[in-house]
Amino acid sequence: MNLKEITLVIRENEEPALKSILDLFKKNFSNFELTKYSKGSLGDEAIITFKVNRQFYGTLVQKLAYNDLRLFRKDEEAKEIVNKVIRQKRKTITFPLSGWDAVRSKKKTISIEQLEEFAVNGNYNELFKVLKDSINHSAEIVTLAKKLLSDSIAISINRIYSDAIERKKEPKKQLSKLLKIASDKKIKNAGKLRELKEAGFYSIELCLSEPGLFSKLIDIANGSNLPSVINIKAAIEFADKIFNDQDKYTDEIKLAIKKLNTRWLNIAVETAIKAFNQEEIELLDKLIDFINKHRKN
Repeated sequence: MNLKEITLVIRENEEPALKSILDLFKKNFSNFELTKYSKGSLGDEAIITFKVNRQFYGTLVQKLAYNDLRLFRKDEEAKEIVNKVIRQKRKTITFPLSGWDAVRSKKKTISIEQLEEFAVNGNYNELFKVLKDSINHSAEIVTLAKKLLSDSIAISINRIYSDAIERKKEPKKQLSKLLKIASDKKIKNAGKLRELKEAGFYSIELCLSEPGLFSKLIDIANGSNLPSVINIKAAIEFADKIFNDQDKYTDEIKLAIKKLNTRWLNIAVETAIKAFNQEEIELLDKLIDFINKHRKN
């Protein structure tokens, strides 16, 4: 196996970007070879070293450079690639002094490298902008934007979840970001239902992992702007917890009796029922009966 070594010096907050790039390569190229990377410390930074097969070396170095990830011990090939990226980034678009009408009449330009940079950074909204304004972009650019959209959304979801779980970075704020993705009409209209559900499932996992967010499962269950399967999953997970230890979840039960929209759950389950087994549906029914019974009392 013909491998070449890559070494980077990165800050802690840059590692998710590195992982996202490597995951994108592994997902899109079946013959991409990557060794387990070693990690050492250099003050408040880290030195990360790994090897990839030679045929992907140049392309990967280019992607790393576009994302401002610093290569250490660059060989001549890497130096040339990095310098080329720097020159491209320094280029600016200048408009002629012929008024705004002339500016509007010109085709907008965006490079393949810029699109791929949006994707690996999870900036899927930039891809949507290209698709919305497709008449002003080449067919190649529009096609690539469509192809990269799913990966870009997935990278954004994984990065947000990692910020909350691994780095404990404002979990409540990250939950709001995940739910925003799970209810994004642009994603829905693009037919990316799998991505909507993935954002919803990660939202539920975050609520289960962070005790302070557990009651947010009630809001997720009530969310009519979310996929029905997410509403039902949130309700089932909530039920599973409270029925196993009602004394522990007294406050959450009181909140559910006050806020849980059982009528909506009865509607939502009709379209989502195939996604759940009989035991889960019975648990949902038990929750709805429990809430309705306590409201009557």
